[in-house]
Amino acid sequence: MDDRFTTVFLTENLRHELKRLLHPGSVLVFIVIALVLSGCGRNRYNETDIIARVDNLVLTHDDVDEALTEMALPPDDESLRSEYVNHWVDHQLLVYDAHRKHLDRDPEIIRRLERLHEELLIESLYNHVIEISEPTEQELVEYWQEHTGEFTRPTEEIRVIILTVPTRNLGWQVRNSMDRSISGNDLLGLYDNLQIDTTNWIRRSMLPDAVARGLRNLRTGDATLPIQIGDEWIVSRLIDRESAGSTRSFEEVVDEIRLCLIAEKRFHNRLEYLAGLRREARRNGLVSLSLSNDFEEIAAPDSMMLDTIPEEGL
Repeated sequence: MDDRFTTVFLTENLRHELKRLLHPGSVLVFIVIALVLSGCGRNRYNETDIIARVDNLVLTHDDVDEALTEMALPPDDESLRSEYVNHWVDHQLLVYDAHRKHLDRDPEIIRRLERLHEELLIESLYNHVIEISEPTEQELVEYWQEHTGEFTRPTEEIRVIILTVPTRNLGWQVRNSMDRSISGNDLLGLYDNLQIDTTNWIRRSMLPDAVARGLRNLRTGDATLPIQIGDEWIVSRLIDRESAGSTRSFEEVVDEIRLCLIAEKRFHNRLEYLAGLRREARRNGLVSLSLSNDFEEIAAPDSMMLDTIPEEGL
C-alpha cells in the first residue's frame, strides 16, 4: 500500500478543514485530525506491539500512546484507545480503497496537492524570514481606546460563582452561608466535598437550563436555591450582570486585541517582504509581464495569497 497520501503538505490545510467541518466539542475532531496527521506505522516494531494492521501498515501501542498524548488526551483511557484504533482502521481502509481505484492519479487531485504543496512552502518561507514582535502594553491599550465601539456585548452577560455539592442538605448549608456574604473561597474552608467554579462573562443561556432559570431575576450578590442536576446539587451566586450593548473592559478583550495586532503586523510585514521580492525580481529580470502595468505597480495581493494556510492556534 502506497503511503504517499500522508505527504506532509496536507497537514495544515486538512487540520483547518477538519476543525471547520466537525463539531468543535467532539473528541472525534481530535482523533480524525490525529489520523490525518499520523504516519502509517513504525519502521521497527515487535509483533507483540501491534494493535491493528491494514495491508502492510501497522498501528502499535506506542503509536496510540503518542497520538493521544499529542492531543492532550489520557493515553490510558481504554475507551479513547478503542475509538482511536477503530477510526485508524477505517481511515486506512478508505485510503486503501481510494488507491485501489487509482484516485491518487486523478489530475484534479494531483493539481490540488501541488497547490497545497506550494502554499505550505510560501507559509514556511514567511515564517522563516519574518519575525512578529509581541504588541506592547501601550499598543494594546491604544487599540482598545480607538476601537471601543467594536467591543460591545451582543446580549446580556453575567458572571457567576457555581458551587457543586453531593447532597441537598449540604446545598442548603452552602446557600445559607452565601446569604451571609461568605465568599466562595471562605466556603471551601468550611465544607468538605465542595467544588467551586467562577465563570468569565458568559450568556446565561450557556448554563444548564435549571441554573439559568434560577439566575434570571436575581440581584447582584444573591444566590439561587439548591438545584439538583444529576447526582449533584448546584448553588449559584450572581457576581455581576451587564446589559446588551455595554462595552467590554480592556481586561476582557486584551487577548483578542493581541491577536488582532499580531495579525495586522503579519499582514503588513508580508506585504513589505513581497514588495522587496518584486523589486529584486525587476532588477534581475526574473519576471516578464505582457501587461501595460509596471510590475511594481501591480495591486497588492489579497489576503488569500498572503495567508494561504491558517495559523496554528486552531
